[in-house]
Amino acid sequence: MHFDILDIVAFASVLISPYAASAHPLTSNDERNVDSREAFVEPCKEIRDQVNKWMKDNNIVPKVVDDWTFKPYIPRVPAVPIQPSLAFACLKSVPLHKDTALAQLDHMGPLFEWQSTVDYLRNPPKGYLSEGVDLLRGLDEIRKKLKENKYDAEFDFLADLHTLSSIMPRDAHFHQTSLLRSLFEFDPGVRFVSVSKDGLTTPKIYAHDDVQHVNHQYVPSPISSINGVPATQFLQELSLQVRTQDPDARFNTLFPSVAKDGRGIPEGYGAQHMLGHGLKDTTTIKFQNGTVVQYANTAYVLANFTAIASGEDLYQEYGSSSGRGIVPHPYSTHIWSERNFTISRKGFPEPYSITPGEGVRTFFPSPSDQDLKDTAVLAVNSFGRDVNPYSDTAFVDETERLINITMTFLKKAKTTNRKKLIIDLQGNGGGYEMQLTALYFTLFPPADKSNPQLPILSQVRAHPQLTWLGEYLQKQTNATSLNMLRLPFTIGSLRQPDGTLWPSFERFYGPLDGLNGGKVSQKSLLGRLDSWRYSIPYDEPIFEPKDMVILTDGNCGSACALIVAFLTHAHGVRTVTLGGRPQETPMQAVGGVKGGPVGTFDSFGNGSGINRTAIPPGLKFVPLGHPPVRVRGGVSGEYFPSSNIAINVGNVFSLGENERDKDSKIPLQFRYEAANCRLFFTWEMARDATAIWKAVRGVAWEGKRCVKGSTTNRDGTMGSDSPGYTPAVEDRFRLPKGPGSVHVGK
Repeated sequence: MHFDILDIVAFASVLISPYAASAHPLTSNDERNVDSREAFVEPCKEIRDQVNKWMKDNNIVPKVVDDWTFKPYIPRVPAVPIQPSLAFACLKSVPLHKDTALAQLDHMGPLFEWQSTVDYLRNPPKGYLSEGVDLLRGLDEIRKKLKENKYDAEFDFLADLHTLSSIMPRDAHFHQTSLLRSLFEFDPGVRFVSVSKDGLTTPKIYAHDDVQHVNHQYVPSPISSINGVPATQFLQELSLQVRTQDPDARFNTLFPSVAKDGRGIPEGYGAQHMLGHGLKDTTTIKFQNGTVVQYANTAYVLANFTAIASGEDLYQEYGSSSGRGIVPHPYSTHIWSERNFTISRKGFPEPYSITPGEGVRTFFPSPSDQDLKDTAVLAVNSFGRDVNPYSDTAFVDETERLINITMTFLKKAKTTNRKKLIIDLQGNGGGYEMQLTALYFTLFPPADKSNPQLPILSQVRAHPQLTWLGEYLQKQTNATSLNMLRLPFTIGSLRQPDGTLWPSFERFYGPLDGLNGGKVSQKSLLGRLDSWRYSIPYDEPIFEPKDMVILTDGNCGSACALIVAFLTHAHGVRTVTLGGRPQETPMQAVGGVKGGPVGTFDSFGNGSGINRTAIPPGLKFVPLGHPPVRVRGGVSGEYFPSSNIAINVGNVFSLGENERDKDSKIPLQFRYEAANCRLFFTWEMARDATAIWKAVRGVAWEGKRCVKGSTTNRDGTMGSDSPGYTPAVEDRFRLPKGPGSVHVGK
């Protein structure tokens, strides 16, 4: 929510509340403490009563969604605003269920063994900019705390488990999301923006409302402190709750942007990472001009509290695996379902073409714009499902649609004398391999169309469970190739680097020596694209690599990270990245997870073909059944009840690397890979995508300067190489010590 602070008198202290009169009353000192209320009222019951009143006062009638296609994506009732302190009080009133918590650790432990980065995280190589973590030791330390009664409530146990499994690994593919942590969305009354006066000098923190200051003819004042803490320090400490592996990408996550706003997804200070950092009922901002403003914060109730009168009720409905409370829609679906898909996104020109869900948009900036008249822009904000609440055919042939839109756009670019291509990946957190493959082969058609391959290698972790399973299946089936074995995830589809089948599990598996005493398989291609049935009607790329540039904001991961690896490593396409911490250093183009694919408990279910009676005594194998502590599943668990405890199956390496290089054993996830050039956001770039593209074109092809120290050229212009690692890029902030901690302190 945004609020105009133009008329606030300097040195005044003002409380700005986002609530209508029908919402809850808010006072600046109403911070709740579960243990010290004068007249104790069950906080979860109070939420139920407030929700009922809000619904009645606002005449809310549940939506009727008849089309099954959209039921998982369209909430029937809105998210209800309450005070954050009340939400926290409710969560903290849930009593600890010790035996179930211990069973949860036992349930999760075997799956952790399949996580590809376990051994690297214990002692990360130089160039990995986040803290290390010993995942298996962390589980043991949480177990010890449970047995020694060190947890006061279920929330405290879940907080440690979440930090260990979903934050410290810095891997969006590796997570477990307990349903109790998914019942509320936390949202502050103020958002921020990091702005440089010219895109090169160190930026300052401002209120996001000031982005449009030119329309109101005033000079905005930078923010000096947030809740009494220097603004940059406050935000960098908060960013530690974000699970990306790069600190600049984490910092960018806290801010809205034209690209993220264009997706219709609210981003910025707040959201679910406030569960780890805490969110008070108000945020106090002090500006450099002396103005002090207090904003009211909000917690949105996402779950149905009709049957909830206590913390124990909340656990039985949403915490226990036997709970029957419907998994709530994420807050993002509330925003998404209310979007108007028929108008252009704010801050963007009219697109030339667009997919129904707006994951891909193409642009030909106006020919009258001298800075961009020869430039085309391919904006890919997501490789996810192409979902649109107004189109029940958006799912149909989405890959073919992406190919056709992209091919038509590229051909049009050439025939209209557009010589340069900007591939805008801002805000792209990943998605599906087939969408990624479609874009890659459209840009660079496969040399062998009968056997297309992606230029990436995958390597899985070797451990006792996989050793037994592979050897057992090989013996039972007498298989003559790896793909004949029913191995979990996509392991069975992996191929030798030359594209041929692995003749046996033994040849594929090794195992080989990895880092930190770990063992790994042979490196393998991700597999023949048997489902690739699309044709690209040209043999050579329409744009040469030298005429392409990739644009990111660091928040690129998963499938997005792979497309960047393909284009940069295999073809030499250069990268420009935006924003990041306010310092004159290089910045990585990819700050999200660089690995894949994702695996879940579902791969070990009854349909997996695993003969559990043959598991040898003493081997702790991934168990059957639902986890003892209920986890979020799918978009809405009413429709997609699958487990949401996930791992990253394989570490990835670029195809064609020299195996004798010193980095050949280090997966891309742990390598420092700076962009060729870095720019900070200016005021104009914060409100206009065209201004961003002009700045990128300027550094890519017109010899304009990059942020000092962010390029290899001495004159500050963009080079063909990218800067290497230096200690200056390290994050001086670290998570507090907790279970599994390896590197602690600032």
